Amino acid sequence: MAAAEALQRRHGELFREFLPERRPLPGAVELLKDLRDRNIAYGIATSGRRPEIDRSLEVLGIGEGVVVVERGDVPRAKPEPDLFIACQQRLGFAPSECYVIGDAVWDQLAARRAGF
Repeated sequence: MAAAEALQRRHGELFREFLPERRPLPGAVELLKDLRDRNIAYGIATSGRRPEIDRSLEVLGIGEGVVVVERGDVPRAKPEPDLFIACQQRLGFAPSECYVIGDAVWDQLAARRAGF
């Protein structure tokens, strides 16, 4: 377990070193604002961990009331469905009522495996 924690710590150091500035994908901030304005529930399911994801969430405008499921909350990361299933359950919706928007093929695979 100590080796895994050391590896995760090093990953965080490298992440901050190589990506000191966080930039949202085009349209991401506007999409999330539109969801908030329309009172559409949404959550974030990320393979990242805190504190590395904190700045990204801030740049996206993710507030305290938004469900955020991170890698440490589930046994397996994407492309396994655990993150999306945990997010869906915390939001309290049936899988048939959920949509996934992602930035990688792993999101698509995990969503399909989750039944979304």
